[in-house]
Order: sequence, then C-alpha cells, then structure tokens
Amino acid sequence: FAPMQSPVTLSLILPAFNEERTILNSLKEALEFLDAMKVSFEVIVVADGNDGTREKVGEFAKSHPRVKVLGSAERRGKGRGVKDGVELAIGKYIGFADADNKTPLGFTRVQSADEYAHGSQRYFGYAVWIQVFSA
Repeated sequence: FAPMQSPVTLSLILPAFNEERTILNSLKEALEFLDAMKVSFEVIVVADGNDGTREKVGEFAKSHPRVKVLGSAERRGKGRGVKDGVELAIGKYIGFADADNKTPLGFTRVQSADEYAHGSQRYFGYAVWIQVFSA
C-alpha cells in the first residue's frame, strides 16, 4: 500500500511572542501570499505569553479554517514554537517565518517534512521553493 497523501502541500509555522498588535496583519499577508501560490496550505501560529496574541489568532481562526493556533502562557522560546508547530503540521513541506513579518515570505526557508523527521540539518531556500511550486 502507498502511504496516504496529505491534502495540504505546505504548512507555514509562525512562532509568535508579544505580537498582539501585528499578528493579524502578518496573518493576512501570509494568507494572500499563499493563496497567490495556488497550493493547499495551513498556517500554524504558535503564540506564547499572555499579551493576547493567542486569543486574537483564535478569533481570527474561527473564520479562517486554514489557520490553527497553539501555545502556552509560559514563554518557551522560538525553537520550541517551531518544534511544536512541526509536530502539528500535516503539510508535505514545512516552512516557518517570524510572526512580525520582517523577513518577506518569499525568503522563508522550506524543509521537507520527511527530512525534518529524519533530523536533517539541510534547509532548502527560495530557489527550491520556486522549483517545487512552479512545476
């Protein structure tokens, strides 16, 4: 039997801390960017802290089913946020970007979910992103 294919091509993880004022703009820009790529996707926001970021994303997600949110009141760090997001992700490819949107999404590093699962340290950059999604 062949393994079941995920209906989601790309999972984008946005680790966030103290982003209550900017997170909705970042989410809207991410959704526009991913919609323009014409691929199936999900956006996972991992929001730590008590500033209201997680709650704001939770409200937004009610009307945007491709957006998921998780996190903790305790600050656990960006690395833990990315790790937690990867564990929830169902996309064939996994990318991550800062929630403050200071790095354009076109330059988000993308990594194969299979390679992440096997502990590879090799990252794929923008050129491969284009090669993967323009086929």
